[in-house]
Amino acid sequence: MKKYNKLIGYRKMCGMTQKDMANVIGVSTAQGYGSKEVGKVPFTADEMQAIQNVLNSRLGLQLTIDELFFS
Repeated sequence: MKKYNKLIGYRKMCGMTQKDMANVIGVSTAQGYGSKEVGKVPFTADEMQAIQNVLNSRLGLQLTIDELFFS
């Protein structure tokens, strides 16, 4: 079961891969990012902020951290 379904959906809407997001947050592999996306490894506050910034920029939205990670 995927923990961050909204995050995954927004990432896919942007046409971004797990590797793309890994690069955004400074994780070396897509698998490392994927572990975060399914909830095996927690996102840090800085990673959440970086992801929020990229998604808002690409989608032209004003998504909040809560919307992406806690709802």
